[in-house]
Amino acid sequence: MLLQQMISKSKNLSPLFCKYNLPCKRKKTNRAPKGFQYLPKNYLWDEIPEPKTHCDVTGWNINSKRTGVIAQKICMMTAHNEYLQTFPVTILHVDDNIVTQIKTEDKEGFYSIQVGAGERKIKNTKKPQLGHYANVPNLKKPKRLLEEFRVTKESVVPIGTKLFAQHFIPGQFVDIRGKTVGKGFQGAMKRWGFGGGPASHGASKSHRSLGSTGACQDPGRVWKGKKMAGRMGHKNRTVKNLFLWKIDTKMNLLYVKGSVPGKPGTWLRVIDAKNKKYPKEEIPPFPTFQPKEGEEYPIDLQAKMKPMKSVDDYNIDYQEDDIESFNLSFEYADEQEAKRLAKIKDIVEKRKKTQEEQATQKIENRKKEKQKRKEKRKEKRALLKERDEEHYIKEQELLKKELEEDELLNQELENDNEYDDDEYDTEEDVDEEEEEENNNKDEENKDNEKNEAEDLFK
Repeated sequence: MLLQQMISKSKNLSPLFCKYNLPCKRKKTNRAPKGFQYLPKNYLWDEIPEPKTHCDVTGWNINSKRTGVIAQKICMMTAHNEYLQTFPVTILHVDDNIVTQIKTEDKEGFYSIQVGAGERKIKNTKKPQLGHYANVPNLKKPKRLLEEFRVTKESVVPIGTKLFAQHFIPGQFVDIRGKTVGKGFQGAMKRWGFGGGPASHGASKSHRSLGSTGACQDPGRVWKGKKMAGRMGHKNRTVKNLFLWKIDTKMNLLYVKGSVPGKPGTWLRVIDAKNKKYPKEEIPPFPTFQPKEGEEYPIDLQAKMKPMKSVDDYNIDYQEDDIESFNLSFEYADEQEAKRLAKIKDIVEKRKKTQEEQATQKIENRKKEKQKRKEKRKEKRALLKERDEEHYIKEQELLKKELEEDELLNQELENDNEYDDDEYDTEEDVDEEEEEENNNKDEENKDNEKNEAEDLFK
């Protein structure tokens, strides 16, 4: 009855407002008038259908495990639901995902799918990786990142199939895994949340100290796993059961409610939540979403959200001024969200353009550098030629001077040293004279020895 009265009174009014009987404990915002809240839609009060457990067309069932997706974190923003309640949202970009390898139970002993994301230059990839990518059809450039996802036998996808953001359903829950932000070497208070020492009395330069790390002689050591100072962050962590609020099919964006590990630009693994079921009356695309030719899909797929506050009792008391002010605040929130989305799309487009522009600019810069190097080489060669010519000329002049000096010396020697051949003995004559002198000396020595011997006998 209450719902029928609300609907009957609200035929000419949109959106609707309601007033709580009890005061709201939540902190009020300036976007909506005090005491009023946007009335939820009718589907929230409808009968909740039973969740589907299988699909005869696609072969999906509750126990089937689909492949995941590699996404890149772009940024965070604030979004608002249908009731003008704000909540934080993380935007993820599914950047050109493609299946690069399949592992089966016959060869490897399990079923899994290898997915590649991003792009890498051919010159920066190793030859074994290029050989691995050569077997993948519809692949233009090698991938920047490879990840492996365990799947069931029914959800195996052929090699070369592309994965889009529509692989998921808006309204489902998702598990996201990635590396946290690295904080470096931190103390025990920041790393483990210790309270520290006393701030006023009894502390001498030990306000943020660790404190006791162990007992006395027994055990006489520090137990393994003691919480102490050390390197903080940069570890793989999983955030479970994140609500997928919205999907942008044109830009391949995922809008996830809540925070995600890592800073903007980090790569993340996105899979279906293990501890949560799919939304009611909906079946996920199995084994994955494949767009059909000639069929147009909506750009934004948004999930139906329940209000964050409990909506139980209403006193319906409409006022036109309140409704107008609420409409203005709703429009203002829409404008802000549109601006944020435009910025996000610009970021994604710039990333794609910059990769292409950087490649072209690098090629042009290399060409310019080559031309500059050629010009410099030509200048150096010209200078060297000039230097060589000058050096050659100088060497020739020096040689000429030396030859002239040699000629003058020879002429002087010829003029000054005119002599007869008889004045000087030849080498043979000198040798004969030396032999004669030696023989004479030997004869004299013999005669002297004889005389001495004769004198002794006498």
